[in-house]
Amino acid sequence: MSLKWFIAHWTIKETITLEEKEESEAHFKKLKQEKINWLQEGELVFVGMGMQNDTELGNFRFRTEIQNKEGQRFFIELGSDWKTLRIDHSIDQDQARLYESKLQVLTRIPNLQLTKQNQADYDKYSKQPYHRYRTEEAEGFIFNKKPTKKLVLDLVNMLYDTKFKTMEIDNYFLRTEDYISKG
Repeated sequence: MSLKWFIAHWTIKETITLEEKEESEAHFKKLKQEKINWLQEGELVFVGMGMQNDTELGNFRFRTEIQNKEGQRFFIELGSDWKTLRIDHSIDQDQARLYESKLQVLTRIPNLQLTKQNQADYDKYSKQPYHRYRTEEAEGFIFNKKPTKKLVLDLVNMLYDTKFKTMEIDNYFLRTEDYISKG
């Protein structure tokens, strides 16, 4: 990451020229694309904020979108305080899209024309069970275990039927929407 990129994004705009800002943004985009090009299938990549060492995870949240071999997509966000691992979100993205599209159709019906079936469907699709995809099972799996990269790999592989072998947390280049981990 270039010093100019940091200056362009973290200082007062008057300290750099528009040309320097554009140059730094182009350089950052190039570095991000290089990072994405180096990623391999089977590598679990989280976007993070916080700190880590070679094996432990702590003091931050990290998230990723995952696609398993069957093509199912999931979003997971985890957090750690060096002592415990927690699950902030585990979302079945496919079910979320289905429920949201069904709900969108139902909300177009004027309230006066809602039938009992439409109301039952509305109640079903507005509950959003996909936001807590297998979280009780996951919380039991990680309970009282030290937050390590191996634990996260084992958890993700168990929850989403994947076979990731390695994992990393990128704190610099990627955003969740930049990359889908495929395993």
